[in-house]
Amino acid sequence: MLNDPVVRNPTEGEQIIIRLLIVTGLLCILNFSYFFFQPQYFGHPLLFTLLCIVLAYGLIRDLTLWYYYASITVPETPELKRHFTVDILTTYFPGEPYDMIVNTLTAIQNITYPHTTYLCDEANDPYLKELCAEMGIVHVTRTVRVDAKAGNINNALRQATGEICLVLDPDHVPQPDFLDHIVPHFQDESIGFVQTVQAYYNKFDTVVAKGSAQQTFHFYGPMMMTMNAYGTVNAIGANCTFRRKALDSIGGHAPGLAEDMHTAMLLYREGWKSVYVPRILAKGLVPATITAYFKQQLKWSRGTFDLFVKVYPRIFSKLTWRQRLHYALLPVHYLAGVIYLIGFFIPILSLVLSEAPWTGNFVYFLIIIGPVLFTSFILRFYIQKWLISDDERGFHIVGGILEIITWWIFTLGFVYTIFDKKVPYLPTPKEGEDVTHFSLLLPNLAIGVLSLGAIAYGLPRDFTPFSIIMAGFALLNAAFMFFSVYLAFAVTNETGNLRERLPAPARTLGRHAKRQLLWALDTMTLTVRKLAPLLLVGVLVSALTLMSIYDRQGFAMIESVPTTVELSTTPLLGIFYPAGPTGLTSLERVTELEDRLLTHTDIISSYIPWSGSADPEAEMQHLQDIVERGSTPLITWEPWVSHFPGSDSMAALAREEQALSYIANGRFDDYINAFAGRVARLEKPVYLRFAHEFDNPDYPWSPRGNNQPEDFVAAWRHVHNLFQQAGAKNVRWVWNPWKPKAMQEYYPGEAYVDFVGLTNLNYGPLEGGPQSNSFTDLYAPFAAAMEDLPGEDVILAEFGTLGTPAEKRDWLVAARRSILEDHPEIRAIVAFNSAFDRNIPQGADYPGDVLDWTADPALLFNPETAANFVSIREAECWAPPAASTYLALPDRPVRAVGYKKGEGWSTHQYVPSRANLEHDFSLMREAGINTIRITNPGIYAHNLFTISQEYGLDVIMNFWIPETHDFVSDTLELAELREQILEKVANNRDRGTLLHYSFGNDLLARLADLHLQPNLHAQRIAYLNWLGGLIQDIKKLDDRHPVMISVLAAPGVERVIEDFHLLKGPADAVGLIVGSLTSLERVRHLTEQYKGRLVVSDIGIEPLRNLRKSEESQYTVINNWQNEWRRTKLTFDGLLDFRARRTPTFTAVANYWNDDKAQDVEIPEIAVLPPALQPYVGGIYHYRAMVLDEKGWVPADSLALEKYTFEWSLVKLDTFQNPIALKMLKEEGPVLKLAMPPNHLQYRVLLTATDGRYSRSAQSPLLPR
Repeated sequence: MLNDPVVRNPTEGEQIIIRLLIVTGLLCILNFSYFFFQPQYFGHPLLFTLLCIVLAYGLIRDLTLWYYYASITVPETPELKRHFTVDILTTYFPGEPYDMIVNTLTAIQNITYPHTTYLCDEANDPYLKELCAEMGIVHVTRTVRVDAKAGNINNALRQATGEICLVLDPDHVPQPDFLDHIVPHFQDESIGFVQTVQAYYNKFDTVVAKGSAQQTFHFYGPMMMTMNAYGTVNAIGANCTFRRKALDSIGGHAPGLAEDMHTAMLLYREGWKSVYVPRILAKGLVPATITAYFKQQLKWSRGTFDLFVKVYPRIFSKLTWRQRLHYALLPVHYLAGVIYLIGFFIPILSLVLSEAPWTGNFVYFLIIIGPVLFTSFILRFYIQKWLISDDERGFHIVGGILEIITWWIFTLGFVYTIFDKKVPYLPTPKEGEDVTHFSLLLPNLAIGVLSLGAIAYGLPRDFTPFSIIMAGFALLNAAFMFFSVYLAFAVTNETGNLRERLPAPARTLGRHAKRQLLWALDTMTLTVRKLAPLLLVGVLVSALTLMSIYDRQGFAMIESVPTTVELSTTPLLGIFYPAGPTGLTSLERVTELEDRLLTHTDIISSYIPWSGSADPEAEMQHLQDIVERGSTPLITWEPWVSHFPGSDSMAALAREEQALSYIANGRFDDYINAFAGRVARLEKPVYLRFAHEFDNPDYPWSPRGNNQPEDFVAAWRHVHNLFQQAGAKNVRWVWNPWKPKAMQEYYPGEAYVDFVGLTNLNYGPLEGGPQSNSFTDLYAPFAAAMEDLPGEDVILAEFGTLGTPAEKRDWLVAARRSILEDHPEIRAIVAFNSAFDRNIPQGADYPGDVLDWTADPALLFNPETAANFVSIREAECWAPPAASTYLALPDRPVRAVGYKKGEGWSTHQYVPSRANLEHDFSLMREAGINTIRITNPGIYAHNLFTISQEYGLDVIMNFWIPETHDFVSDTLELAELREQILEKVANNRDRGTLLHYSFGNDLLARLADLHLQPNLHAQRIAYLNWLGGLIQDIKKLDDRHPVMISVLAAPGVERVIEDFHLLKGPADAVGLIVGSLTSLERVRHLTEQYKGRLVVSDIGIEPLRNLRKSEESQYTVINNWQNEWRRTKLTFDGLLDFRARRTPTFTAVANYWNDDKAQDVEIPEIAVLPPALQPYVGGIYHYRAMVLDEKGWVPADSLALEKYTFEWSLVKLDTFQNPIALKMLKEEGPVLKLAMPPNHLQYRVLLTATDGRYSRSAQSPLLPR
C-alpha cells in the first residue's frame, strides 16, 4: 500500500510529450525574439527598454517553469527494514490560538509511528505546560530568545535524542500515517531531509486564502517532483523531516527569515541529499487576509534575496550545478515586484508621452507572441496531470491577481536587501485580521489613480489603436489595484458570507455557472491531455505559416491585388450543353465554345436527380470543376424518390406520389443533409433550382403525383432550412414555376427565394399555338403575374427555341434585344443547348424521338447586332437643392494635400500617431499647405481633426466609393455604405476645422471600364440616384459644409458634365482629377467656364508646376503627401519618402507656394548602375550608386560624400509592372551586394541618398534590358 503513490511517474510517452512541448516553447521564444528585436520596430527608447525588461523577465520565468517540468519523478516508498527513533517538534508563539495548538498536538500524538513530541513554547504558557503534562508531551521553553523560530527549534534539539526530527508548524495537522511514508526513505544514509506536500484546510474560506493556495499548486506538484530528479528539493519548515545527524552537521536549524531554505542550502553544501514525497500528509492554514498574506510575502521576499546575496556566494563552489542553478532561479519569482512596477508604468508613460514602445503592427505582435503563449498554455494544462488533487486544476486567476497586487511587497523585500534593512521574524498570523491598515493599500491605489489619470490625459491627446490598447492595459492594471481594496475587507472577503447575501436566483445561477465552468475546465484539461501532440504540431505549423505571411522582410510572398475587372455583359450568360442524353453539361464543349467566341460562361447548368446517380461523387467533382473554372453552377435538383431504400415498401413513394409531403415530414433528411454538406464544401455561390416546374404534370412532384401547393411550400421551406443548418449559405434559391397561374399559391415566401426561374422555351406549333411564340409572348404572362409578388430578380433557367437555323437566329436576336432594352429584372440567361430532349409535348405531331434546342451560341454570347443605345435620362434623385442655392467653397486660397495615413490602417505601414502627425503638419506649414484631405480615417479621425487644428490646418473629409459595386442590384451593400458615410458626417460635422465633404473618385468614368451598354447607362443612372439621395441626406444632417463630387479631366468630360447635369444636381461643386497626361488647356478652360463651381481637386506636382500661377485655381489639392506603403501597394508620388524625409517634390511645392523661398535640395542627382551579367538565382550581384557632377556620371564611392547615406531597398512589381511591395535592405553604402531572387523581372532596386532631412531616390531593373 505504501508503494502506491497518490500521483505516478510520467510514462515514457508522456515524458516525450512534455519535453517536446518545452522544445517547441524554446523555438517559439527564439522565433519571437528574432522578429521582435528587428531594429525597424524599435519605438521610444525609454519605453522600448522597459518593455524589453518586462518581456525578458516573462520569457525567463517561462523557461524557469519549463525547466522544473522537464523531469517529473515520484519516488517509491521503500520497505522499512529498521527502526528509527523519531522526535516531532512544533512551536508556539505568544498570541496564537489555543484551539489550534491543542488540535495539532492531539493529531501529533495520534501518529502511529513511535515518537516523542516536543512543544517549543516561546511563551512558557502555564496552560500549555499543564496540557503537555497531561498528554505526555515534552514542554520546552527558553529565556534567551535568539534566531526566532530556528533558535526555538535548536533549543529543543539540545534535549531531543531521536535519529529523525520532524518539524511541524503549529497550524499543520498531521495524519496518523504521516511517518509511515517518510521514515523508510531515511534507510538511505545519504538522505538529509524528506519533504512532503504543504496543503491547506482553509484554502476555500476567503478569496485571499484561495489565491494564496493557488500559487502553491504547481510548486508542490510537478515542480517539486522535478526537484526530486535534480537533487534540489526545497525544505519547507511547516512539515519537513530531517535526519538529526544532518542537522548537527550544520549546527542545527539555520536562522533567518527563510530559515527552511537556509537550512536546505547548508545541508546541500555538506553533501546531503533530499526526497520529495508528493502526498498530503498534513494540512495547515494559508493566509486568509490581505494583511497576513502581505506579512508572509515580505518575510519570504526579504529572506530569499538575503540568502542569495549573503549565503549563496559562500557555498556556491560546494553545490552541484543543478543546485547552483536552482538557488539562482529562486529569487526570480520575487523579482516580479520590480517587473510589475515597470509593467504598470509602460502604459502610463506611453499615454502621457503619446509614444509607442514598439512600432510593429499589433496583429503582427500577437502573431509572434501567440505561439509562446499558446505553448505555455498547452504545457501548463498538460502538466496539471501531476497536481496533487483534482480540485487544484484550473487557470488560477485569483492567485495571479493576488501576486500582481503584491508587487510592492516583493519590491520592498528587494529594496530592503539592497539597503540591508532588517525585517523582524514574526510567525504568519493564524487568525484573520479584520482590520487592514489603510497604508497597506496606498501603493496599489497610487498605481490605480495614476493609470486612470494617464487614460484621461493620454487618450484624447492621441487616439490610435495602440493608445487604446495601452489604455486597456492601464485600465486592467487599475482594476487589479482596486481589487486589493476589495480584498482588504474581511466581510466581503469571506466568500461564504458574500454568497449568503445574494438573492436566491443569483445563488442558483452562480451554482449553475460554477458547475458549467468546472465542466468546461475538465473538458479542456482532458482535451489538452489527449491532443497535446496534435496541438504541438498545430502551434509549429501556425507559427511558421503566419510568420511567412506577415513578416515584412519576407515580402516575396506578397501578390498583387487585381487592378482590372473583366468586361461583362448584362445579364449573366449561361448554358446547358450536354454531349449526350445526360443531365450534365460537357465542360469540354463549353471550353471549345469559350475559346471560339473569346468569351466566358458565367453559369453552367446541370440536372441532378435525387438518388438516380450511379456516382454522386462524380457529380460533385463536376460541380467542383465548374467552380474552379470561374463559373457558377446552376443545379436543377429533381426529387425522384422511388429509388430510395424503403420506398418500394410504401405504395405512394413506389409510384412517385406524395413525394413533397414525405420530404416536408423529414423522411429524406439524411439525403438532403448529405447533399447540402457537399454543396457547402464548394465554398462558392451555387444556384439551386429545386423541384422545378412543380405545376407541370410531366413531373411526379406536381399535382399529378398527389402533391398539393401547400405540400410544395412546406417541402421547399424544409429543404431551405436544412441547407441553412448544414452551413450551405452559398446557395442561391431559384424558384421555377411552369405556368403563371400557379405562381401565387406555390410561392414559398420572400425569405426563401432569391430568384424566380422561368422556363422560356419556344415550342411553337408543338404546343398547339402559332407557328412561333416570341420571347415577349412567352415572358409577358409571367411578368404580369410577378407584379403580385415581391420584386424578385429573374433567371431564364431554360432559354431557347425550336425551328430552322434561320428561325432560331431571328428569334434569339430579337429576344436578346428585348431583354437588354426592356427587362433589367432579368439577371441571367441560361441557354438550353441540348439536342437530347425527350420531353415532347403530349399529342404533338413530331416525327422524331428528341427535340433539338441547339443553336449557335454566338447568337447569345457574341451577337451580330448590338443593342440600340438608350438615350440619356435624368436620374430622379439628381436634382438641385430645394432653394436652388449652393454652398460656396471658401473664397480664400485652399492649398491642400491628400493625407492617406490612417486610411486602411490594418494594411498601412504608417501610423498617424501624435508624434507622426506633429512632424507632418509642421512640414506642411513649411511647404505652404493649409488644408489636408483625409479619406475614411476611421479611428484616426479624432487625431487628424484635433492635431490639425493645433497647427492651423483645415480638413476636407473625403469619401471613396468602392468601384466593385453593382449600383443596380447591390442594394443592401449600398444601403450599408450610405449609413456608414452618414454616421461619419454626424460624428464630424461640428469639427471646427472641417472645410467640406468630398467624393473623391469618378465612378461615372470607372463604370465604363466595368460595363457595356446598355447596362453602363443603367449603372450610371443608378449611381447618380444613389449618390444624389446620399448628398441630400448629408445636407439634412449638415447644411453648413459644401459637398463636392469628382470627375476625371479626360477627353469628353465636358459632355459628361452637361449630359448628366453634374452642376445642376445636389452637389455644391465638382472637382477635376488631373492626371499626368491631362490637357492643361482643358483644365484652364473648364475652371474658367465654371468659375467657383469647378476646381482642381486632385493634381500631381508636375501638372501643377506647368499651370501658370495666375491660372491656378483658388482651390488646389495635391494628390499625395507621402509615398504610400501598404501591404500590397506602393506609390512614389509623395512629397515625403517612405521614411518621412523631404523629397525634391516637397521642395518644388514649397517653392511654388512660397515664391521660391524654400531651401533647395543639395543632394546630387543619383542613378543605379546594375551588373551586365546573365541572371542566376541566388548569385551575388553588385549594384553601384552613381552620382552626377560636373564631369558627368561617376561612381559614388569615388567621391567624398561622407555627409550622405546611401540606402537600398528592393521593390516588387506585379504583372503590369506596378509596385506592390517594399523591402528595406540592411546594407548601406555606395555598393549593394544582392542575391538574385527568382523571377528577377518582378523586382527593381531602389536607391535613396539622404542627409537625414532631405532625400533623393532612383530605381533600376535588377539587370539591364
